[in-house]
Amino acid sequence: MTLKESLIGIFSEKSAGPFLFVGSGFSLRYLALEDWRGLLSRFCLSGQPFEYYLASADGDYPTIAKLVGDDFNSLWWQDEKYKESREKNKTNIKDKTSALRIEISNYLNTLDQNVAKNSVYKDEIDMLPSLNVDGIITTNWDPFLEQIFPDYNVYIGQEQLLFANPQGIGEIYKIHGCASDPSSLVLTDTDYSAFAERNAYLAAKLITIFVEHPIVFIGYSLSDNNIRTMLRSISSCIGSNNIENLRKSHFYSTARVR
Repeated sequence: MTLKESLIGIFSEKSAGPFLFVGSGFSLRYLALEDWRGLLSRFCLSGQPFEYYLASADGDYPTIAKLVGDDFNSLWWQDEKYKESREKNKTNIKDKTSALRIEISNYLNTLDQNVAKNSVYKDEIDMLPSLNVDGIITTNWDPFLEQIFPDYNVYIGQEQLLFANPQGIGEIYKIHGCASDPSSLVLTDTDYSAFAERNAYLAAKLITIFVEHPIVFIGYSLSDNNIRTMLRSISSCIGSNNIENLRKSHFYSTARVR
């Protein structure tokens, strides 16, 4: 059976339209956005190479982000390069990682769909807005999806999704935050711990979507810890008897989009 035939079969079994679950491989492909290592390396400006942070954090990227953020904070307050950004954002500083969040967001906000439209993927980008999808869940921070689907309502972070009233159609759920709100980024080990504490509540909120809609994972590997944790939380909520039924109604991408 071809990929197309598999998708048609899965979609035909549900009355509701599909949801996309979009990961970093999507932005890597279309925006040429760096992976996590490449992104953090951009801000290793205090004299220490990325490998120093890699070793100091025993390879744990959220911890690396915290260490890079701590060192970048001092440089951000002194370097003339960030003078304009300091004047604009100094009232939004909450801790030592705020400066890093701000500058990551500033960088991501310079990337838009024009990058993709001027690439070899132009035909794919032109087709994306015509996709008949009810909604999108993503861990990506960049604004690309909102630009592709400008009429969709956007919910940023766990709190908006938990305490707002999403309708489950024409919506984008940015569960790890968004560059439009630097403080919302799930970036450091502390952020991931806070996210994990609420993960069961988020999973419960998403269960209706997972039960009623086919879910297409794009730009993820199924070995991705974010996805595995989310799926485990959803599985624990619905019970083992329903896991196989849920699995049959979803299409999982087999690799990151490249």
